[in-house]
Amino acid sequence: MALRLLISDALWSKIEPVLQELKHAAGSPSALSDRMFIEGLDSLNGEQIDL
Repeated sequence: MALRLLISDALWSKIEPVLQELKHAAGSPSALSDRMFIEGLDSLNGEQIDL
């Protein structure tokens, strides 16, 4: 089964650099990628990101 992403690759290419600037380097790496985390929040919200 393929994973259906709500955030397009074009949109993610704009979000990712900003997110990397905001993230703190302390702590252990998460088991979930940043993109999958945001996708999960978006699916819990029940809304699609439309930009």
